[in-house]
Amino acid sequence: IKSLPMDGISAKAASDQETQDFVANAVHELKTPLSIILGYLENLREPATLDDKDLTQSVLDVMDRHVVRINRIVDEMLIISKLETREKNSLDRGLFNIASCARDVIERLEIVIKKQQVDFDIQIPELEISGDQFYWSQILFNLIENSLKQNPDTAIKIRISGEVNNDESFTIRVFDNGIGIPPPDLPFIFKRFYRVKKHLPKNHIKGSGLGLSIVKQAVEAHGGTITVRSIPNVETLFVIVVPHFKGPIEEIASSA
Repeated sequence: IKSLPMDGISAKAASDQETQDFVANAVHELKTPLSIILGYLENLREPATLDDKDLTQSVLDVMDRHVVRINRIVDEMLIISKLETREKNSLDRGLFNIASCARDVIERLEIVIKKQQVDFDIQIPELEISGDQFYWSQILFNLIENSLKQNPDTAIKIRISGEVNNDESFTIRVFDNGIGIPPPDLPFIFKRFYRVKKHLPKNHIKGSGLGLSIVKQAVEAHGGTITVRSIPNVETLFVIVVPHFKGPIEEIASSA
């Protein structure tokens, strides 16, 4: 039997530990909303609850929010699992309009944007880039939604801009002037299940802590990089730089 070299053993042990951590965190994230739903189901079995229509509706609303949370966690875990196993061949690469992609994402978040009275501005050129449009939607959606979630009670500014660089790479910037990310948290925000600790209302449904990790993995799957800087209540800026290709898909494939 062929033995692995020591560095190979170390890498496998680290990989196994990451898998164990991922499963443990996933179970924890799913167990909380499931426990809440089970608790409210017990309440619904009480005659007093069923006789009170307002109370019943309130219980059903809470359960619905947590079912949505479970679905979101499962979807995000599937996405990040695929990205972290480096299944880059599974990316559905093609040419798509990045500005149109951004507009579609904003449309999905339009209700929240209006509700929070966000001053929103988008300046991305009508440019075709090569990549997987689904994952680019995930990148932009998670970054914009992150700004909205971090500032639920503040009428913030959000700016999205894009430009082609001299070396033909493409840069996208997502800016907001909200509460920001405390300096001690900055090195960890792209880690799976990591959430910045802050005071939230009791009825607030927590995110999975996977959104920014998905962003980083998706950017890197496209051969790009992402950086962030944040000055609380002044500026939080995510900067994505990816290779930029124009022309027929056949030409892109031959240059890869």
